[in-house]
Amino acid sequence: MVAKKATDKDQKFLTGIQFLWVLAIVLALALLRLIDSPLFVCHPHWELFLRELAFALLIASLFALTIEHTQRKQFVDLVNEERKALQKDVFLYAYGSNLHEDIRQEMRSSLLEQAFYRHGVSIDWEFSPASNNAELMEVKKRYSFVVVNTSKDPREWMFNFFQIGADDLKAVTDAKFVRLRVTRRIGGSNPETTEYQIGDMKVEVDQAQPHTKKFYKPFTMEPEEEMGIYYEVGNMRRLYGDDTYRSKEPVVGTSRVRLRFPPNFEVQVACKGMKPLNAAADNDPPTRYSLEWTGGLLPHTGFTISWSRKEDVVKAEDDPQPPLKADAD
Repeated sequence: MVAKKATDKDQKFLTGIQFLWVLAIVLALALLRLIDSPLFVCHPHWELFLRELAFALLIASLFALTIEHTQRKQFVDLVNEERKALQKDVFLYAYGSNLHEDIRQEMRSSLLEQAFYRHGVSIDWEFSPASNNAELMEVKKRYSFVVVNTSKDPREWMFNFFQIGADDLKAVTDAKFVRLRVTRRIGGSNPETTEYQIGDMKVEVDQAQPHTKKFYKPFTMEPEEEMGIYYEVGNMRRLYGDDTYRSKEPVVGTSRVRLRFPPNFEVQVACKGMKPLNAAADNDPPTRYSLEWTGGLLPHTGFTISWSRKEDVVKAEDDPQPPLKADAD
């Protein structure tokens, strides 16, 4: 209430200053009109003085109005930035007062200062037998989501896709990036979709980490813009293994996971460690799994998917493979 009263007083004060400068402009115009009167023909010195005074009032008023407007805008921007910083500090110390300072700083850098979030996340994986190897399966992976720039300024959002194969380097070598589709002006009357192929993106394979493959492309997003992302990749996987999807930005709303497998497979999907997902209306195991997760996800958390052929379950327990192959964006 006190802050609101102070703001109202500032607004009245600024309005009063603006009124004075407008009044000065009107007075200057009146003086210029007055000195055209025949009365000043006999008084050239007074005519010159009033003319100079009128022009001085005009110039001073115009400069003052421009400077006042600029100063007011800068002041409002400064107050908004300080208010955001204060809100972050209040959140950290109100909800994280019992946490170590290192954890609070990590919360600030990875969450509170995050300019983007995602919603409408959809993961669609299709497993099918490989045509040239009975011990492998071909996996087609399709991802879609909407990324939102929460900032009041333009920000660069980087599309990153990491293919990580800790247990099988051949799976990474055979990985194929199919396409990336970006839709701008979502919700507008004329959305625009652009498709990018592998040649339009940069690809990195670190020789020191040959099990990792990175695809990336930057996009500049306008303030509070929403941008639709859809991309497809494919690779080869063993008949039993683990896979994960992690988002580099927070995720809100309902996330959907759809999996299609050949018959005779056991599949498990979990989120946030070992929490199971809810079955959707079109869930039809064992060949089609349609699951949903409703709620927020912090950055770099996501879904873990495990599968195995039923007759290979005992074999996998007796001869376990390295546990993780991860797709992360």
